[in-house]
Amino acid sequence: MKYEEIKMKSFIELLKKDIQVSEINEGKQPLIGVFWLYNDEIIGDTRDPNLSDETVSQVIDDKKIVSGRFTHYDIWKKIKPEELKSKDYLFLPRGRIVSNDTNFKFIVFANKIFDDMKHRTMIKKYYNLSEKDIIWNFKELHYN
Repeated sequence: MKYEEIKMKSFIELLKKDIQVSEINEGKQPLIGVFWLYNDEIIGDTRDPNLSDETVSQVIDDKKIVSGRFTHYDIWKKIKPEELKSKDYLFLPRGRIVSNDTNFKFIVFANKIFDDMKHRTMIKKYYNLSEKDIIWNFKELHYN
């Protein structure tokens, strides 16, 4: 098989997997939170954006943004893998998902390493998100 054929076959398989994830997540409660990439898996914190005791709301540019009440720093202390106990929360690529209650979309702020179909699919699966409800942002210097 030629390289181009292998690449196309891999792309088609990822696309099928992405469609399956969207179908699996349909009807599930979308979640917000902070996450990292570790051993090619998403690890992180999930919060229901509708639970006021777990979230904080603020208005930015006339948009009501709902975010988890906890920071990467807070969550990292609780979930970091044993082999990374001496590492800071900035050590791994990371991101955050917030809810935009003005347009009912979810905004994913993340390191640019997540900007491919494989990692986007992993994030959508972990947080019960559908592509149609997401605004992706890989340009924030805070995460890169």
